[in-house]
Amino acid sequence: MRVKRVDELLSRLVEILDYKRLNYQSKLEEYAKKTEIEKILSKYPKHPFKGLIELETEELNALLNYFVGEYDSQDIETKKYWMLESEVNESLKETKRYKQASALFTKLGDKLQEYLETLKGISYQPQETTHLLDLTVSLINHLKNDQIIYDISKYYDVLTPSQILVEEDIYGFLVAISLNNLKLLKAGKNAIDPKINMTKEIREYLMSILTEQIKQLEKDKEKNTMVNEKLVNLSCLIDKISNNYDSLIDLYPTEIEQILSEVWDDNYVSEQIDNLTIPLAVIKGKKQGLKMEFNDDELSTIEQFISLLKEEEIKESEREIKDKQKCEEKITKKIEMLTTTLHKIDGTVTDYFDLDDFNTIVDLLILKKQYYEYIKNVICVLNATNLKINNHQDEVKEDTMVIDLTELYEEEQREKQQKLTKVKNLLEQFNINYQAFPNKLLNKLATVTSYEHLNEMLAYIDNHLELTFVKKYADGIIKTSLDKKINDIKCSQLYYLLVYSTPKIMDNLIMTAKENNLALTDIFAVPRVFASQNDDGTYEYFMDNLKFIKQEYPEVLAKLVSHSPAVLGVNSELFRHNVEATQLYNMSIISDHKNAFPSPRALATSDFEYVIDRYIEAGEYDYVERFRSQLETNYMVALRFKYLQLKGIDIKESDFDTTSEFKDDMQPYLKDLSIENIPVAINEKEIKWLDSINEEKDSQKQKVQYLLKGIYISRPKVLKYYSTLLINKYDDKNQALFYSLVKDSYLTKEEFNTLHDLIYNRKDM
Repeated sequence: MRVKRVDELLSRLVEILDYKRLNYQSKLEEYAKKTEIEKILSKYPKHPFKGLIELETEELNALLNYFVGEYDSQDIETKKYWMLESEVNESLKETKRYKQASALFTKLGDKLQEYLETLKGISYQPQETTHLLDLTVSLINHLKNDQIIYDISKYYDVLTPSQILVEEDIYGFLVAISLNNLKLLKAGKNAIDPKINMTKEIREYLMSILTEQIKQLEKDKEKNTMVNEKLVNLSCLIDKISNNYDSLIDLYPTEIEQILSEVWDDNYVSEQIDNLTIPLAVIKGKKQGLKMEFNDDELSTIEQFISLLKEEEIKESEREIKDKQKCEEKITKKIEMLTTTLHKIDGTVTDYFDLDDFNTIVDLLILKKQYYEYIKNVICVLNATNLKINNHQDEVKEDTMVIDLTELYEEEQREKQQKLTKVKNLLEQFNINYQAFPNKLLNKLATVTSYEHLNEMLAYIDNHLELTFVKKYADGIIKTSLDKKINDIKCSQLYYLLVYSTPKIMDNLIMTAKENNLALTDIFAVPRVFASQNDDGTYEYFMDNLKFIKQEYPEVLAKLVSHSPAVLGVNSELFRHNVEATQLYNMSIISDHKNAFPSPRALATSDFEYVIDRYIEAGEYDYVERFRSQLETNYMVALRFKYLQLKGIDIKESDFDTTSEFKDDMQPYLKDLSIENIPVAINEKEIKWLDSINEEKDSQKQKVQYLLKGIYISRPKVLKYYSTLLINKYDDKNQALFYSLVKDSYLTKEEFNTLHDLIYNRKDM
């Protein structure tokens, strides 16, 4: 959240509030109109016209103009007369005048009934709407009349997220109101004590997150090692060719062009490479065994080229120094600002919370994923604190507190440094290159786990020859940014193993690998397998899944572990469920003659069945069968577009939602929805009827998909929903079957109606 122009935010807020005000007023008017019409029509239930005729002409005219069209008041008087006279003189009902009047009142009565029908099911809460309207008007008046708002929480009900406003927009409005209050306060507006105090819990929490952020920035400042990759590459190039002119031929042209294009424009790069043509020819001749050497001109060309590179190296070095300096200045400024905010919170500095303070605190709360109500209340508290401040500074108290905080921070830093040194020494003792570890991981090694545990794990690895490869995780040679990323990943794997695993887990994994002829390097590529679920790991799941695959599909075990060991670390119940689901969809996790081995990651997704259903209903079952690996990616949007394209439907006109067509709440009847329920539905006469009208001719595909009037529907989906509705005693079988067919399907309104007619117009079975 970034609040910048307070006046612009408040102006936008007033516009939104004006819109809300009109909306609330419209709702109240609608409610009043509905109530009045119901009263008119209920006055004479058997003769509703009487209620209309008895209305004053002005009221009747308003109803006619609103519901029927413009009518002349004099004409209305005439028609009322004929209606009233016909009540006492029956013969008048045969006259043309009466019939005209009767037609008008009939039309108005029908329109009123239609209007009331459209409002059925709409909940009217006039008291709540009136309350919201009053709050909205009050807030608008305060903002337009430059009045201080003492308790912002009073207006929470009208400052709410919506389709156009996210939660951060609301925070912005609340902060803008607070800063406007501050502006009014400084301009001399009188303020009363809002009787809202910052609780101890809020104060301590805000201090903790501010202190944490300051410490993090201090670390960033300390390790400000911005890497200028252009400079690194340029320096490497200079070193290579300065020490050995002949190495030019090894770098020409690709590497030289790539490095030079980072510092020079294309034309200048081409010019410099062209200048090297003759020296390069000499080098090439020497490589082929010819007796050739550089003459003075050729040496001069190379030296001049190196000289240009060195000039550019100096420029890049100067840029790097400036960039680092700018970065450091930026961090320093941020630390100073955060420290000021911290002292305002802890009371060391008695000053108003300004724009920077509000932005800082709200941003940190969002970063910490604090809930919506909490952040709103913090803004309200800061606003109230501003209204209490007398703006007298206590300089002595501030200086003392700064010293205390500084000493405390320095002591913490010393302790952390001592722990870090011990960890580095320990890694070195076991021949592990600690310098390869990113600083963040080294610091975590020193704080997240105990020194004793770290020592135990390192000793275990050192005593097992089969784990020698683990030590090499920290032996990466870093030349490029890609090398660094790979190194960091390997170090993070080693970190996870050292911190969260145990010798017992390691023993079991080594033994399992030997028994099943699996490569330890494959298993160790998944760090979470090293740890128990208690430490947010997947060790227990891994062992359960491995046992299941070994028992049911032993022929794929090695391939599964080799290609995607991570899949065996997912929830074992989910994994087993998905493997069994492949059979329901006429598949298998075993490679068939089409070599259609399913993507292991697909077996780890919670929406495995849902994805297959969508492919089937987009007419793409053949595609899934040939390329099962696609199931790992939920391309729902792409599939929907493909379906619309297949049907020749304009995407802009494809907003039909099948779920909105069901007024009954089906959700309570879908308790324990699962493919395990399917046997209940298989022998139901409705399902047998559906199977009998399936237009799909392929006997294998008939098990998986329905083709009904040219519409593809997933058969397992229908069976799953229909059986679950039956189990939960949903009475209307037609509705249950229809719902099961269209649930989550890509359908147009016409296709929806086609399936509806198919179900509800079928002959008795």
